Amino acid sequence: MFRWLFRSVAVVLFRFLAVVPLRGGCSAPWWLFRSVVVVLFRFLAVVYDLAADGCFRRLLSLPWATFVCVFFSRTGVCSASNFKSTQTKAQRKIRSMSIKLKFLLAAVAPMMLIAAACGGEGDAETTTDGPEPAPVTAAQPAPSPEPATDSEPAPSPEPATDSDPISTPEPAPEPSADHRWIMVTDQAGLGDQGFNDLAWDGVSQAASDFGGEADVIESSEQAQYVPNLQQAVDAGASLTVGVGFLITDAIEEVAEASPDANFVLIDAVADNARGFDPGEPLSNVQSVLFKEHEAAYLAGIIAGHTTVANKMGFVGGIEIPPVVRFLSGFRQGVASVNPEAEISVAWVGSFDDPTKGKELTAAAYDEGADVVFEVAGLSGLGTYEEASDRGAGHWAIGTDTCKDQLAPDNFLTSATKDVAGSVYRAAAQVADGTFNGGVVSLGLDGAFVGVCQKTFGDLSQEIQDDVIAATEGIKSGDIVVDPGV
Repeated sequence: MFRWLFRSVAVVLFRFLAVVPLRGGCSAPWWLFRSVVVVLFRFLAVVYDLAADGCFRRLLSLPWATFVCVFFSRTGVCSASNFKSTQTKAQRKIRSMSIKLKFLLAAVAPMMLIAAACGGEGDAETTTDGPEPAPVTAAQPAPSPEPATDSEPAPSPEPATDSDPISTPEPAPEPSADHRWIMVTDQAGLGDQGFNDLAWDGVSQAASDFGGEADVIESSEQAQYVPNLQQAVDAGASLTVGVGFLITDAIEEVAEASPDANFVLIDAVADNARGFDPGEPLSNVQSVLFKEHEAAYLAGIIAGHTTVANKMGFVGGIEIPPVVRFLSGFRQGVASVNPEAEISVAWVGSFDDPTKGKELTAAAYDEGADVVFEVAGLSGLGTYEEASDRGAGHWAIGTDTCKDQLAPDNFLTSATKDVAGSVYRAAAQVADGTFNGGVVSLGLDGAFVGVCQKTFGDLSQEIQDDVIAATEGIKSGDIVVDPGV
């Protein structure tokens, strides 16, 4: 089909150049131009025949070729009555000039064509068994967020706990170019320096270790969740990663309609219920829950020791279970070491409004708070900006991962969770054929949640000792942290 199309384009162009009326007479530059183009297209036809299955196939997609085809397709040609005689006369003139140019073009053109058609790896086209999702972005280097446990999702992840059905593949799966790992973001999208970026880090690491492609579909509103997830399935995803509690209903709808597809849902449970009562977890969705309240308890201990004003602020995105667990654990951790400290709570109403996040942080500082805990996704970036603007004595606590780079002089700690590792471990199961659906609950036992280890050594010894003691107490069951939901 392509070979026939190429020959047809070359013949039509040749005929046009032979008969198009000249403007201002038969000028040498015009004849030279026509001769060059004719010989070039003859050469391309030969090259295409010789290497129809190689990289020269991509010549048809080059911008300059497209422009030439479009330009000449919109230009009129002479009538059929005088076409043949005019063509014969013109061809004689063209042939004499073509002979002179052939040798020069034959020497120079191959090098130019090879450079244009096969020059860069980044230009390589990719084909899939399914249609390419329109909003999918080809894999790019991740924004380099810090993983939730301050370590990259390594090929040998943390050992599974009794409640964790994920197992480290032994030996590691062989890489396969057939894999396609696709992530669908929540409304905040990539660049939130936390939740979404961590999930993308896990997807990217999976592609690197297990082969295939890593793609992301960014959602700007909830109405896009179902079509974006369906696009991932239609594209032949080996694993589709749904990020965030708000995408739960969409995951359930698409997963039930696609029982042979594999999904990971972070921060919620996908089940077969369509009401408020829990149903049976879907067998093709690995629903990953974190015990955020345990990590936030430790962050609360650090905040309770650090505050001088005994006033703190909490800036949340939306009042959903994972965020409520952070708030509940934080309150209990603060109270365990500083029962007189007060915590004000404010809600942004979304996870993608850093301006509002900054305003609410400013309000908390204005009311006398010296520590603000943000659990607001992209909206939370405003907290670090405001803390930096205020200067010394105004602390910011982050979520999901270390965020010390956002406010180096004002960052206190983060309540972290291993989102990247969870995505990676699910991909490892897909790669070795042991993927399991169901519910995975991850906490301090197994080091799947915690506090930022990068800056932990900067804290006073008293704070470090209290955090370590609380960690052991929670893991042993001596300290029970109420999730609040």
